[in-house]
Amino acid sequence: MLIAKSALIGLLLAAWWPHLLPAQPSGDDQAQALRDAASKGQTAQVKALLEKGVAVDSADKNGRTPLILAAQHGRADVVHLLLSKAANAGARDKSGFTAWGLATFSPAGHQSHQAALKELPQPARPRVAVNAGWTPVRLISSCFTSPGELRIGIDKVALDRIVLEQFQDFTTVSGKNLIEIVHATRRGMNGVLTADGVAPPEAADADAVVNIQVQPVASCSAGKDSLNLEIDVRVFRVRDRGLLFGKTFGGGIKGLPAVSVDNLMQYMPVYLNWIKQERESLYWPTVESLYRAAL
Repeated sequence: MLIAKSALIGLLLAAWWPHLLPAQPSGDDQAQALRDAASKGQTAQVKALLEKGVAVDSADKNGRTPLILAAQHGRADVVHLLLSKAANAGARDKSGFTAWGLATFSPAGHQSHQAALKELPQPARPRVAVNAGWTPVRLISSCFTSPGELRIGIDKVALDRIVLEQFQDFTTVSGKNLIEIVHATRRGMNGVLTADGVAPPEAADADAVVNIQVQPVASCSAGKDSLNLEIDVRVFRVRDRGLLFGKTFGGGIKGLPAVSVDNLMQYMPVYLNWIKQERESLYWPTVESLYRAAL
């Protein structure tokens, strides 16, 4: 009987003993611990986990690896360590960002993101062909001239030239020169209406085409012309015409407030001011879409 009881106790202990021991972290837990340590800048912890064999490029549900998270949070020392352990600097998260892209366009926290970026290999600047045109479809009426004369007058203002110059200027002055504009072309009235991503022949050496279409708005109301402006931007990858970004800026209730003018001479300063006001809004999402994409 004693032997039987001892055997039974032994069997029970064998069955329950593993449950009485402290739980060992799973591979997923260790990978999560590595990502957490990387984002928090815990260099020693990152090193220890790597020495235990945790995969250096283990990604979370958003596709973000320890290197991507360390860069996003400005952890330069961790970025340096992970790269020394052969972390993949070209890995992309589910939004399309690499470590460099996320640290540049969507940094988190208040650490030294510039120091982290210096540790990372900088990607090649996208080569871009920019087309600008304008369309008269929103020129409804004017209190001061006929619709035909209004279109001719707006064409002489050359809004496509203005928006093209402002885009180029912002690229070099405030936009950190993140893209290389290999061609910049005015397409005139209705020049980019199709916006189908077809690259012009001279854009064969470009990675992407940026089509910018200006839509001036004018209508006669109570003896004055009410002006507004919309700028439509479409970004296409050259190799497959894939649409990378599309948005209309300005106009509408939440966009630019309408301005009433007393004569045609006031059109130019109003439209010029709006284009200058919107150039930063045009530039950053356009460039961000290029760095998200595999060009």
